[in-house]
Amino acid sequence: ITLSYPTMRMDPPKFLFKFIGRSEQKRILNYAKSAVVWGIAGIGKTTLVASWSAQLRKNGTKVFWHTIKTGDSLALVCTKLAQLVSGSKRTELLKAIESFSTQQEELIFKVVDSLKEFKGVFVFDDYQNCSDQNLRKLLRELFAYGLKLIVCSRTRPEELVALNRVSVIELDAFNKKEVFEFLRSRLPEYKDLSALLSACSPLKGHPLALEVFCNGVRHKAVSRARSLEEFFGEVLDSLSSDEKLVLSCVSLFRRGVEVDAIKHTLPRLTSEPLRKVLRSLEKKGFVKRMEDGFVVHELLKQTGYGNLENPALLHRKAAEWYSNAQEPAYKLEEIYHSFLSQDYGNAIETLVKNIPKLLDFGFWPSLHATLDELLPKVSDDIAKAWLEYAKALCAQDPSLTGNETLSLLNRVLVAAERNGDFRLQARAHLALAQAFQDFGEIKGAKEHYALSLKTAQRTQEYESIRANALQSLAELELAQENYTKALKAYTTAERLQTKLGNERNALLARCRIALINCYIGQPETSLVILDEIRERVSALSNHTLKISWHMCATFAFYALGRLKDALSENAKWVQAAKLSRYPGFLSEAQAFRAFLLALYGRTKQSEKCVSEAEKIKKLDYAGVVEMAKGALCVAKGKYKDALKHYEKCLEIFKDKFHQALCNVLIARLYLKLGNEKLASAYALSCASLFEKIGAKRYALEVQTLIPQTHNSPTQKLEAL
Repeated sequence: ITLSYPTMRMDPPKFLFKFIGRSEQKRILNYAKSAVVWGIAGIGKTTLVASWSAQLRKNGTKVFWHTIKTGDSLALVCTKLAQLVSGSKRTELLKAIESFSTQQEELIFKVVDSLKEFKGVFVFDDYQNCSDQNLRKLLRELFAYGLKLIVCSRTRPEELVALNRVSVIELDAFNKKEVFEFLRSRLPEYKDLSALLSACSPLKGHPLALEVFCNGVRHKAVSRARSLEEFFGEVLDSLSSDEKLVLSCVSLFRRGVEVDAIKHTLPRLTSEPLRKVLRSLEKKGFVKRMEDGFVVHELLKQTGYGNLENPALLHRKAAEWYSNAQEPAYKLEEIYHSFLSQDYGNAIETLVKNIPKLLDFGFWPSLHATLDELLPKVSDDIAKAWLEYAKALCAQDPSLTGNETLSLLNRVLVAAERNGDFRLQARAHLALAQAFQDFGEIKGAKEHYALSLKTAQRTQEYESIRANALQSLAELELAQENYTKALKAYTTAERLQTKLGNERNALLARCRIALINCYIGQPETSLVILDEIRERVSALSNHTLKISWHMCATFAFYALGRLKDALSENAKWVQAAKLSRYPGFLSEAQAFRAFLLALYGRTKQSEKCVSEAEKIKKLDYAGVVEMAKGALCVAKGKYKDALKHYEKCLEIFKDKFHQALCNVLIARLYLKLGNEKLASAYALSCASLFEKIGAKRYALEVQTLIPQTHNSPTQKLEAL
């Protein structure tokens, strides 16, 4: 996101025609403190609020308008809102948006606080597209603060409706009187409106359908509408061959389509220039120009698509066009059109090629939605199996439980065996092994790793699957704290991945090697390794890789006692985790940030981080949250409460490294409480645990502190 835009458009849409009806709804908008306007597509939500906003602007009231798109983030909307603030406040707000260290909750508070003097109305259209939970939270805070806010949505937003002082307007179709007024305003040249009223009765007062009907009548496209299907068929028949061709082609696309994409996809050249045909369709109201290109009116989309002679061929050409684009969002469209082209061999290759990129760039929710859309449309058994395999890889979605993930992968495995697809079998076994590993079922994981390698020998992907399996097995050794074996496995995996040209996985293995060095008492070596690969990691712009790099740097600086540097790296770790959209990644980063902030004495910020971490549904790092709570209690002088939290950590953590860390924290507390005997006992336990995992340096440091407990142990033990 470029934060230096001089301006970002915030005006409501403009309509050239006279607004009809909805007087009661306008009255509610005038008197309501805030309101939610909802209803089905084309029912007139945007038109109603835009017409009402235009009247406000005439009377001198400021109106901020934002139409939400699927990929909109909190930072983008905050940057746009910053235009409403002037002077130093605006500069501070933009700096907060740019800063990786700013917590999302803190940013929301700053934005709301900056806007409290704004005397006007905020309008957010297409709320159903909002996928960013922090953006949803911002809107809830604006509602709660008492600012006048209007939200339009195709679905009823229960989280907003439940708030106090929010009026709810559910838009329905026009009544007979409103339909009559609508026809009279759009078709003033027609005297016999009763005949038109009868002709459009099958449309049941739907505003968008009526708009298309009036455009059709005005351009001699329709005479009457017997049913919606027949009406739209009549509209299509009235168009010239060029207009019909272009309208059908635009109907092929899920999103706004650029002129170049239409040119590439058209099965034949139009006799008229393409832009002229598009202008004609736009003038007739059948297509409209959006920020990302041309779209067909929702009600005409299915009719236009049904008119295509060979949709599979056009989907293939659309996939070709998207394959040349670099944006990750376009890769979703490439996958979508590839499968609908029915060239399943090529479609599967497209899916396999793009899955890692989409997952790493945080597009897994959109990929999951695309796969759900494709599955009912694809009839080929093996193609369906590949789609379900990809869906299982999106299992970080909190709506998917572990059992559902395993069920998907087992179904994929059965389909792959039935169709003799050894590559899919090998990949499914590998995914199952990784899933079992995540669930702590080590035996099942090892069995599937072995089956994956065995099956992969019958494919051309053996070396690639072997490298990935070896890297996953290294992760298994790391989880079991077999650090020597893990180092050896990661070193081999890095060499294999580099040989295969898989830079991303090779660098991930290198980051893990750095992390292991940190665990075994060599944080300086960790920092050297990280510094060696810094530029390569930065060049890839990969969220997963950045998370791994910044996480390891955070741990290394913490191990060296450099809390300020650790906090700086952790801020970048949190930011990368947010961009990845994986709840598990974010919960770990937020929880550890809370712990570091408490150690640094920033108790208020630490409390906010604890609150943020606990809100994440998929909280994998409850132990670190307890550590943070304990550190907060220490900072406030509540040592006995801190002991309870640290002892709870010992119950949660099963690995020796974190248990040793908890023992150090408890030993420090007992020193503060004056109980040197228990402090020595916990310090000895800590040293023993470090010895067992090979962290001799940490063990020796603890042992040298134990005999000196009668002198001045506190300062040295705190340093550790």
